[in-house]
Amino acid sequence: MRSNETSRRLAKAVQYFWERYRYSPSLRDLKEIARFSSTSVVVAHLDVLQREGYLERSGQVARTVRLTPAGEELARSAPELMPTA
Repeated sequence: MRSNETSRRLAKAVQYFWERYRYSPSLRDLKEIARFSSTSVVVAHLDVLQREGYLERSGQVARTVRLTPAGEELARSAPELMPTA
C-alpha cells in the first residue's frame, strides 16, 4: 500500500475528529479540517484510502468513516493538523 501526504492528512483528519467528538466526521468536516477544495476531492481520496485498506465506510450511510489499524498507523505518521473547525 502506498501513502502520500494527502492520504496521511486525510487519515489524520478522520482521527482528529473521532478523538475530539467521538463520532465519525461528515464530508464537510473532513473538507474543512484537512483543507481540501471541495467535498468531491474528499470523496475521491476516501475512495483511495478505502481501496488501499486504510479505512472502512458504509456507502449509503452518513458518518460511517472508520480507520482500520493500518489507517490509524498512517494517521500517526502524519504531521499535526491546524484545523479550522
